[in-house]
Amino acid sequence: MAPADGRRPALPPGGSESADGPLAGFEAAMLALRTADGLTGSSLDATTRAGIEQQLAEPLAAGLLDRTPDGGLVLTLRGRLLSNEVFGRLLPTAG
Repeated sequence: MAPADGRRPALPPGGSESADGPLAGFEAAMLALRTADGLTGSSLDATTRAGIEQQLAEPLAAGLLDRTPDGGLVLTLRGRLLSNEVFGRLLPTAG
């Protein structure tokens, strides 16, 4: 829809952010967990995988995640409903 004052439509202002190192791995994990296939066993390097496994130990024990045959992780139905709790475990903590 065109603005009322006749200006050209434009996207809302926003920035961009580049993720590298471990943060990129955690971002990739969050995106993968949002898919039906989940996080595949071979999609992360060993260091990032170890960090993610450690951070998701509680949600895994609580039944919010299941292991896939290749060693990956996928959200359960309950995990999808509580995905903010799972993803919150992956966010870097401040300070």
